[in-house]
Amino acid sequence: MIKKMDRRLNEAVFRGDVETIKKLIEEDSNIVEQTLEGSLQHTILHLAARLGHVELVSEIVKLFPEMVSAENRDQETHLLEACREGRVEIVRILLENDPLVAYKTNLWDKSVFHVACERGRIEVVKHFLHNNMHMLLMLEVDMSTTSLHVAASSGDTEVVKELVKIRPDFAWKKDEFMNGCSPLHIACSKGHLDITRELLKLDMDLSG
Repeated sequence: MIKKMDRRLNEAVFRGDVETIKKLIEEDSNIVEQTLEGSLQHTILHLAARLGHVELVSEIVKLFPEMVSAENRDQETHLLEACREGRVEIVRILLENDPLVAYKTNLWDKSVFHVACERGRIEVVKHFLHNNMHMLLMLEVDMSTTSLHVAASSGDTEVVKELVKIRPDFAWKKDEFMNGCSPLHIACSKGHLDITRELLKLDMDLSG
């Protein structure tokens, strides 16, 4: 049964008011199970992650570590929410608590890493790639649409640079959902000249 979020809790989360939330939890620890009415059933941790309330996220995770793997109606974790908004410090906290949550995908089969690349969240992307999370890219080897495809489409040159350092071979992959386009074709069609140049550095034959 879905429990409507208490107005006091809702307001405290939006303020990032740690002390008020701790008092509400002391009164009723089950209050953390409540979700935002009329939403995707976001928990307080979804909201705190989205808004970038680092101290609040840290406190919630400390009190209820099992919440880290919870999902909303679209099967999106708090980590995905943090990646979408570029909250790298919150990403770090959540991964330290449960690294395996990074491998969950949402209702549309998008990973947290995919979403970070799609949104151009370069600091989050670097955090994953520089902290032994390369397996996230390994999981894309057999996929048609890779993080490089979405980064090329979004036009974030820095994200593209980071990705090709680890998986230059993705530059050759053709996306069956994008009319068989490679990342280079996508970048060219979108007019992303800097990305086009970066990909051509790998091999001029990519333009063929």
